[in-house]
Amino acid sequence: MLKTILFDNDGVLVDTEGVFFEANRLMLEEFGINLSEKEFAEISLVRGQSFADLLISLGYTSDFAEKARGKRNLKYDAMLRERGDSLVIPGVREVLEKLHRNFQIGVVTCCAAIHFKTIHEVSGLSNFFDFVVKGEEFVHHKPHPEPYLLALKRSGVSSGECIAVEDSQRGVESARNAGLRVAAIPRGISLNGDFSNATWRLAHIRELMEIIRRMK
Repeated sequence: MLKTILFDNDGVLVDTEGVFFEANRLMLEEFGINLSEKEFAEISLVRGQSFADLLISLGYTSDFAEKARGKRNLKYDAMLRERGDSLVIPGVREVLEKLHRNFQIGVVTCCAAIHFKTIHEVSGLSNFFDFVVKGEEFVHHKPHPEPYLLALKRSGVSSGECIAVEDSQRGVESARNAGLRVAAIPRGISLNGDFSNATWRLAHIRELMEIIRRMK
């Protein structure tokens, strides 16, 4: 019996990935680096490299790269506040409202705690979350199963009593590696990923309701 639904945050609940790309693009321009959205998706979503990793690979010191990342983070946070509740993807609020009546809702995200806090101070979605597993709480990031294994432990349910909702190839692999069934909703910069490991592939989060009805 399904008891818990675990949602990724960025790209599933909130439309932040384009904002994150823009913050990175603007910062990298200061170093004479012009990065397209497709190139950023390859570096960030496929290779799993961070902003600091990219600068280090170009010859900058780790201390310099970390300071630059801190500046990028401030820029990103300010951009998130400017967007406000428009960050919420259409359909998300109504789906969470319906699901929260009958299921435990968790969020499993690699998003830094500071950005997650900013996002959901303006999103109005926090009341639907029973628990959140954030990036600082695990060592190995997606596609490693650790984020979802930690979420299962926190939820108190087995993998068979839970499903995950993801938008990226790395997220799908993380959840599948933890033994979960996964609904993939590719969008934006994640669209070109390999979602063959997903249990279901959806075009919109509203389609999740039909999957859950079939599981009863």
